[in-house]
Amino acid sequence: MIATQVPRKARLLTTGLLVALVGGGLVAAGGLVGVAQAAISDGTRDTAFTTNTGTAASEAGTTVTSMLVQSDRRIVLGGSFTTWDGTTVNRIVRLNSDGTRDTAFTTNTGTGADNAPFVLTEQADGKILVGGAFSTWNGTAVGRIVRLNADGTRDTAFTTNTGTAASSNVYAITVQTDGKILVGGQFGVWNGTAVGFIVRLNADGTRDTAFTTAAGTAANNTVYAITLQSDGKILVGGQPTTWNGTTVNRLVLLNSDGTRDTAFTTNAGTAANSSVGTVMVQGDGKILVGGLFTTWNGATVNRLVRLNSDGTRDTAFTTAIGSASDSNVNAVVVQSDGKILVGGNFTTWNGATANYVVRMYGDGTRDTGFTAYNGIAADGNVYAAAMQADGKILLGGSFATWNGTTVNRVVRLAEAAVPTPSPTPTTEAAPAPAPAPTATVAVIEEIPATAEGPLAAAPTTPDALAGIPDNPTVPTVLTPGFLLVDQQVADATEPRVMKNPPTDRMGQAPVVRAATAQPLALAASGLVSGTLYEVRIKVRGVYVTLGSTVPDATGAGHLPVFTPTRRGTYTVAIIDPGTGQASYVKIKVGLA
Repeated sequence: MIATQVPRKARLLTTGLLVALVGGGLVAAGGLVGVAQAAISDGTRDTAFTTNTGTAASEAGTTVTSMLVQSDRRIVLGGSFTTWDGTTVNRIVRLNSDGTRDTAFTTNTGTGADNAPFVLTEQADGKILVGGAFSTWNGTAVGRIVRLNADGTRDTAFTTNTGTAASSNVYAITVQTDGKILVGGQFGVWNGTAVGFIVRLNADGTRDTAFTTAAGTAANNTVYAITLQSDGKILVGGQPTTWNGTTVNRLVLLNSDGTRDTAFTTNAGTAANSSVGTVMVQGDGKILVGGLFTTWNGATVNRLVRLNSDGTRDTAFTTAIGSASDSNVNAVVVQSDGKILVGGNFTTWNGATANYVVRMYGDGTRDTGFTAYNGIAADGNVYAAAMQADGKILLGGSFATWNGTTVNRVVRLAEAAVPTPSPTPTTEAAPAPAPAPTATVAVIEEIPATAEGPLAAAPTTPDALAGIPDNPTVPTVLTPGFLLVDQQVADATEPRVMKNPPTDRMGQAPVVRAATAQPLALAASGLVSGTLYEVRIKVRGVYVTLGSTVPDATGAGHLPVFTPTRRGTYTVAIIDPGTGQASYVKIKVGLA
């Protein structure tokens, strides 16, 4: 997203900038003319989305309990609401990617559900599976599950094949890669056959009898979550304390044929002491489990635990999250950058205020920048969460406001790729590895000027300068004529300060020379500790958001790394979010 351009004249903050060279290489072909892209998330509310959803689910006491982001970026929401932005929708609505209602979908779903949907899943062909507490759909008996065509009309053949379907609520639906459909819930009977709270359907809706046979008596209580592993095995969580007569304590791993993976059960030990409500498999195979439980295999975990792929507990994660949640964990989402978003009924996380949502780094430590962006966050429970392909985060629940603004049970939080000007293909070859070129990085000037008023854009992203060591020797303000060069990454030596460094060929600016062309990291000093500063970089004539920084107690803050893809001059601005005023510095990058 291209940010509002920084005014040419802005008051110079009492800020120092330093240039650091960090490991990597100059990108010379096939990229953006400017800086290399990086995923940077912030968690601020998407105000345009809130505007377009209007009054949303404004009925008192209603909830959004399920959500689905479709492959075409449209968003399906289910819950107890019967109107959306003043229009009757009867517990299901589809939004366009901008948050406006898909009116054709509302027409095609007709009178919709007679009770709340709890789960929404999309098939590879675009059809939508809906499960919940409803017994009719648009006036037709459906037995708590329905499949919709892509336009929202009901798939009548599927309804015929499922027959009377579930005898009670459906809470979980997962589609396998072969098109078969796993369904779990409160039901003990499916279309007249005992199934033990779980069933697998063939793609046409008929029951997979071989799975039922292999699972035996299956669960002895309600199934709330079904998740697939990359190897095709099936994780099942909920209230069951036994599986086909064997103690499993609320989480079980099934082989693809429905038989139990006995080694996983052994490794999980006594597992959870109360219900499992959500299960998520990370890209590395580790398993995030959330719910009502407060212990796992005898260890205190307070409603969230991470397991290794074999079922043993990830003890380092338990240590990192500390006392974790003070109430239910209902939803867990893993972002593309490995951060973990958790929603639920909690108001504190590890002893600090969290108000129904928290984000952690991959190791389990809390992302305090996310909390800073979202302020008081939700005023009610978060029941559902989903990640869009562009990194934006959708949350649904019983909350009516988000950080003091009315949102009525759904909110979208921003996450942007940086930067987003249109790419310009190039066939320019990368520099030859031998002899090694020398990167020339020069601070051209700091530009003091008077303020011309605040910037229009709000800060967007928390700093995530992973892997760059902190530098305790950064001065509070860089004296003109001094340039601090951080060489810690390159050769583990102490940083050095250069007084009156050499000028470039034009004799106009100090120059720092590096042995190789590398990505650049900036750090700033003289900032106000704990304040969120936005960072922008000028790319192809416009300013785009690069990221942000929250300075430490000394007023020093690391800024996000960027990689120049072309030699030239770059302007980096640090913006005070309160006043919108900026300090900026020009950096010259080229091959010596």
